[in-house]
Formats: sequence, C-alpha cells, structure tokens
Amino acid sequence: MGHADSDRDRSNEATTIVADILLVDDRPENLLTLEAALEPLHQNLIRAASGREALRLLLQHDFALILLDVQMPGMDGFETASLIREREKSKHIPIIFLTAINKDEQYIFKGYAAGAVDYLFKPFDPQILRAKVTVFVDLYKQSEQIRRQAQQLHESGKREKERELTELQLQVERRLLAEVTALNGHLELRVRERTAQLEQANRDLEAANQELEAFSYSVSHDLRTPLRVIDGFTNILVKDYGPQLTEEALQYLHMVRDNAQQMNHLIDDLLAFSRLSRQPLKKRPVDLAALVQEVMTDLQAAEPAHPIETHIGELPVCQGDPALLKQVFVNLLSNALKYSRKRGKTIIEVGWCEGNETGEPIYYVKDNGVGFDMKYAPNLFGVFQRLHRAEEYEGTGVGLAIVQRIIQRHGGRVWADAELGKGATFFLTLPPAPPELVLHQA
Repeated sequence: MGHADSDRDRSNEATTIVADILLVDDRPENLLTLEAALEPLHQNLIRAASGREALRLLLQHDFALILLDVQMPGMDGFETASLIREREKSKHIPIIFLTAINKDEQYIFKGYAAGAVDYLFKPFDPQILRAKVTVFVDLYKQSEQIRRQAQQLHESGKREKERELTELQLQVERRLLAEVTALNGHLELRVRERTAQLEQANRDLEAANQELEAFSYSVSHDLRTPLRVIDGFTNILVKDYGPQLTEEALQYLHMVRDNAQQMNHLIDDLLAFSRLSRQPLKKRPVDLAALVQEVMTDLQAAEPAHPIETHIGELPVCQGDPALLKQVFVNLLSNALKYSRKRGKTIIEVGWCEGNETGEPIYYVKDNGVGFDMKYAPNLFGVFQRLHRAEEYEGTGVGLAIVQRIIQRHGGRVWADAELGKGATFFLTLPPAPPELVLHQA
C-alpha cells in the first residue's frame, strides 16, 4: 500500500511540473505556427525573435527544450547553438533545429556538430513535432521530479529513498530510450512515406507547369486575336462611319474599345504574374535610390500637368534582380500616384528604417493619397483584389500580387499600413548586398 501511494505521489508531482520551451525564429508567423502546434501540450512556450534574445532568456529560465530556426539574420542558428553549448548552465539543454532551406547533408551534419539532437524541415508535421517535443518534455519532467526528490532526500537524509530514486531514474531512462527507439522507427516510416509523396508531388508539379506553359501560349496567341479584331473593327467604325452614327452609338463603341483594351492589359498582367515563379533571378548589387529616381522620372514625364513632390532617401544597396525590383517600384509608385491624383499635390516619400529585432533595412513607399481601411489589409496582395471602385481608379488588381511574388522570391517580406483619407505606406525587406560586392561595384 505504501509503495502504491508513493508511485501516485510521484505521478502527481510529475504532472504538476510545467516545462519551459524556448521557440527561436525571426519571423512572427513562424512563431505563431510553432505555438499553435505545441499549444495542446500545455507547456510554457517562450518566444525569442533572434539568437541574441535567446541567449538573454537562457540566463533567466531553465528550459526543457529549444526549437531553433537555422536561417536568421545576424546570428544564425548554428552560431546561437554553439554559444548555448559553451555555457555551463545551458550546455545540456536539447536543441532541435528547424529549417526550410538547408536540406543538404553538410548543413545537417553542421547542425549535429553544433549540438543539435534533431533536425526538422519546414513545413513540418505538427503531430511529429509534438511527438518529438513530448519525449524531451517527459524526460525533463522526470529529471526535474528526481532532482526535487533528491533535494528533499538530501535535506531529510533518507538513504532508502535515494536508492529508490536511483532505480526510478534508471527505469525512466530505459523507458524513454524504448519510446525514442519506437518513435524513431515510426518516424523513419513516415519519412519514407512523405518522401514518396513529395516525389509524386514533384511529378505532378512538373506536369502542371507544362500545362501552365501551354495555357500561357494559348493566352498569348488565341485570346489576344479576337481582342485585336474587336479593337480594330470598332476603331474602323469610329473613324469611317462616325459621322453617320448617333452620339449614343459612338459612346457604345468607345466602351467596347475601352473594355477590349482593359482585357488586353489584364491578360498581360496575368501572364507576367504566372511567369514570375519560373523566371530565374539574376542577382547583383542594386542601387535602389538610383532605381527609384529613374522610375519617378518616367512617371512624372507621363503626368507633366500634375504637381508631384518626391523625397527619396539614401537607400542601402540590396542584392537582387534589377529588372524585377524595378517592376516592384513601378507598381508601388504608380499606385501612390494613382491614389493621390485627386489631391492638390501628390507627396511621395521613399526611405528606409532599421528593423527593431533583426536590424535589417526596411524600405518604405509613403503617399498622401486616399488610403484604405486596415480591416481589408489581408486581401491587399491577392490577385484581382481591389479596395476601391474600378470606375474611380484604373487598374487590373494584379499589381500588388506581382509585388509580393517578386519580394518573396528575393527572400523578403512586404506589408502595408494605411488610414482612410490619410494615405498609405508600403514596407518591404530585401537581402543586403555583400559588402565586398558593393565595394567592387563602386
């Protein structure tokens, strides 16, 4: 009876222990995904947005496990793990690396050399992640339980309990070893199944890309032909038979021409959007200040009668594809002009600021236009998403989707902030150019 009560007491004590788990990632959306996956475990999840913040938190908490992103600006995951292992207090904390990019074996071996106990690729399976985390949480709880009871034994001097705890620790380690072995076997099977699924998905994707190429060809040739016929014959009607037509009939013909031309622009934008994923990036250092000035000069020449005041700061040189980045700023600055055209004078500011956590440059384009309601912000970068009436502002609704696709292909982010009647500001991040390339180009 006494042994049964003792086992129940130990089980209850282990249940009440809550483990601290450190989540390290520079992207807030990735931290939210990790929290959502681990929330069912009911443990204490603590965020860190950079390697330096993680090292500070390690001085304040006793963590059961660290989930560490590999690709972070400034101090990456490998460097952070090495510094964690150098500290006496934190060198035994298990580390699981998370990455969406470095799948080469050399990077995986580098992760294990830095002290990792596991290496997961994004997007990860939440069940697999929870299973792996549960193993280490259980190990931490059992160890913490043993440590607490050992401390009690030290204070009370009960040697018999010490022997029981030693045996319990051995049982826990044997049980956990068996569980880890079984879990690894299950995970290996899941990995093989997932690999087969990915190979099939790659084959399906290749077939879909071929179909998309065929569709693009059809759009380029088959759909444009009737549009050219419609536009051409309506133009002939207006020029040759205009004097014989009523004013209402001429108005109808102009509407047909305008819509045919609008359809042609829409086809052009859709083709440009579909090709962005397949177009190879030709990266080199880009002087964004000069690029923005060039774009603004062209836009101002197109609207000489409208007063435009521009302020272009000294923008950091970035690493990217000049042609695609020019398209980004053509779209953003064209929008700034379009939505501020009804103002007495358009004011556009292009500058940059330093990110709070990562220190990366954040570029922005700010205008004094009509702005928009932020409750519609989630739809802002979708294809065909418009926040204003087409009758008031021209466009196809594809421009911002193209901006987002280009920025994401460069490994950056884009978002916006606005208020109705007070203008809008678009923010974006781009990778900085390596200093040695900037010096060489200079």
